[in-house]
Amino acid sequence: MDLKNFSVSKRSLSHAAPQAGRHGSFYFMIFLLVAAMGFGIIIWANYEFSKEDQMQGENVQSVNRPVSKVRVQLEFSNTKRAFEGTASPALSVEGALKQVAAVADLNLRIKNGAVLAVGDKQSSETSGVWKLYINGENISDGLSQLVHGGDRIVLRYE
Repeated sequence: MDLKNFSVSKRSLSHAAPQAGRHGSFYFMIFLLVAAMGFGIIIWANYEFSKEDQMQGENVQSVNRPVSKVRVQLEFSNTKRAFEGTASPALSVEGALKQVAAVADLNLRIKNGAVLAVGDKQSSETSGVWKLYINGENISDGLSQLVHGGDRIVLRYE
């Protein structure tokens, strides 16, 4: 064993240590830069997800608005019967009246877009006719109109 060579190699290692320290700080700076970029990406992604959640939250709120009810009221002989429910898509006034008649167990007769009878009250020129009011307006041909949330349909025997 040659101790002289051992001490030289030991000296060469001690000279290499300061150079490794310089390179170590360079690598440490690169590590910090990469870590900072990774942290920034995580923060940015979290911000983007929170914006997306807010936008979805607004959409959910618009879907969860209270549904406006449709009110159907039958008026005859000092009697008023009112029914409320939600309007399904493509529900016509005639369809709503048929649903009300089925629920109320009333005979409903419609012919040529006119209500001929509800229960025992029949339209005639001498005793009275069934008139349709949609949102306060007398509509003679309104049975085919679509029902929307918030509509008020009154079928009155006059």
